[in-house]
Parts: sequence; C-alpha cells; structure tokens
Amino acid sequence: EDLVMTAGHCITDETACAATKFVFGYAVKAGGGKAATTVPAGEVYGCKKIVTRDLDKQPTGTVSSIISILANILNKMGPDYALIQLDRKVEGHRPLSVNRGAEPAKGTELLTIGHPVGLPLKVSGGATVRSTSPKSYYITDIDAFGGNSGGPVFNARTRLIEGILVLGGADFAKSPAGCNTAVTVAQDKGIGTGVTRLSF
Repeated sequence: EDLVMTAGHCITDETACAATKFVFGYAVKAGGGKAATTVPAGEVYGCKKIVTRDLDKQPTGTVSSIISILANILNKMGPDYALIQLDRKVEGHRPLSVNRGAEPAKGTELLTIGHPVGLPLKVSGGATVRSTSPKSYYITDIDAFGGNSGGPVFNARTRLIEGILVLGGADFAKSPAGCNTAVTVAQDKGIGTGVTRLSF
C-alpha cells in the first residue's frame, strides 16, 4: 500500500527521490470536461526512499542507427526499474496486480495508462508484444510518449501488469514550417516500445 513500481531512469538517486511527488487523480473525469488543475493535498505523496533500483546504460544515437542495432542493444542491457516507498500508505486507491505466472508470448494484446507529455491520464490500447527475445525486455508496438516512462503495461485480457514501460523512439520531429509534430509510423514499423519484464 506504500510501494510504487516505476522506471529506474525516472528516479535516479535519493536526491531525485526527495524532490519527487506522486499525484493521484490527474485525469478528465467521467462525462468529459476539463482535467482538474488542482488536487487535494491527500492525493499527493512524497518519495520516502528507493527500496531497489536498476538502470543499465540506455541506447543513444539516431533513430535509424538504433533501429538497426536495437535487438543487439537490448540483449546486452539490464532491466530498467525502481521500487519506491512512499511517505505514507496510499488511501482511497487499490494496489494493482502483477502477473506472477507465465510471461506474455509474442502477439499478446497489451495496453498502458499514463501521462504522455504531461497530459491528464490517457489509455493506449490496441498494442501487442512484438518480440520476447531480449533478456530483460519485451518489444511492443504500444503508442507512447515521454511521460509514459515508468507506467504499467497491462495484459489487455487479464488486466494484470506485465511490465514497466521504459523505452521508445522519437516522439516529435520538426515540420517544414518549423513546428513540432508527432512522429507517426505504421503499427508494425519503427523501433517499438521497450517494456521491462517483471521476471528479469
């Protein structure tokens, strides 16, 4: 009730922990309308300590070079995760369940929830596991942006957490007019989205 699982690159050390807040309820409520711009103080939790964390060196380079060597990179990389203890037990929200059984196979349907680019809570579904070959990761075709990192990736059928969203391709590119536009690729193209396995 006082633990949060996230990506290791989201909270790198105790200094970052001390500066981090976990906020519940930042969403557009049922029926639509605007997202809340304030939340009650009781929905804001501090980071008490990092219980455990791992983060291997992340890949760098251009998108095209990463595509060509992604499988090799991920096979050598360790997992990216952190388990954080909050400053108190969470009230009014139930802990989510993780899959403690068989790992998802290629083709398993997935979804994620999170706050891409700081937006209110979003659900991204219609995704699948592309590859299970990297030792610490699944490669998926989840649509995600910066801000989704550390979020749970669910089995779309069982609703159990299958992993932690940690890695993806470029989010934005400059248009000829100089505007930032979302990078779009076909569902089965691009580098995919990396998800840290729960069983690493």
